[in-house]
Amino acid sequence: MLGVTPSGYYQWRNRGKSNREKENDFLLAKIKDTYAENKGVYGSPRITQALHRQSISCSQPRVARLMRTNGIVAKTQRKFKATTDSNHTLPVAEDIVGQAFAVEGPDRLWVGDITYIDTDGGSI
Repeated sequence: MLGVTPSGYYQWRNRGKSNREKENDFLLAKIKDTYAENKGVYGSPRITQALHRQSISCSQPRVARLMRTNGIVAKTQRKFKATTDSNHTLPVAEDIVGQAFAVEGPDRLWVGDITYIDTDGGSI
């Protein structure tokens, strides 16, 4: 049905891993070690460099492929964004509460602190 002889099938089934599969397993273990040592922030280029420093020969596309097929993804770090600018000439709202947070009942005093609001035109 599949065009394979029974002896060919059993030979394939009983065959061990190829040298390439063994190399990939070794390399994947080293990739996982390096990834864990660097808290998951290294991507394939940096992992490749780290492996080269350990005298392990591999290409960056191969490392990227092994990472991708095994679900290893580098964490992206958000860039720092300053949200407070105290040196401005904009009007400052009057403090009508005056740190007196004791109230007689519910819905008498509402306070909030909005440092910035992200809009399509930029933060305000």
